[in-house]
Amino acid sequence: MPDLLSHMLIVYILYKPTDWFFSWFSYRALGVVMIGAMLPDLAKIRLVLPTEPIDQMLGQTLILSGIHRLGPTTVLACIGAMLFKQGKRRQAFSWLMAGVGLHLALDLTVKRAGGVAPPYLYPFTWWEPPVLNLLQSSDMWPYIITSLIAISIWIVDRRVMSTQ
Repeated sequence: MPDLLSHMLIVYILYKPTDWFFSWFSYRALGVVMIGAMLPDLAKIRLVLPTEPIDQMLGQTLILSGIHRLGPTTVLACIGAMLFKQGKRRQAFSWLMAGVGLHLALDLTVKRAGGVAPPYLYPFTWWEPPVLNLLQSSDMWPYIITSLIAISIWIVDRRVMSTQ
């Protein structure tokens, strides 16, 4: 599920019920995990923001595809964790990395030529994990299903869990 929306919905589906049963996981934590799930997709920033001024300043084309790996996203999570109070940084880092890990795991479901994913664990290893080849990037059914489940969880959260 390479789409940013599906990553956010899956995080919501998996982590919102955690808030119902564990007091240490709050609504704020859910937001931080969602931000972590977005970090690998910063490699696609060219689709939203023009990077030509940066390219001209550097004198070469800025290649961002490497961000979609564990090493660079870990660095981004470290930087993000530094934005929190001193006592909350480790917790914020783990929440961000939970989002990163979920994002990379979900990307293993996408169909790829050759049946292997890029080396997501770089720079720790160049191993290219096998993919599940379950869906294509253009499939609509994952978005419909995740949307319906997320809406159901939202309704349960608003109606049932808020009365307890």
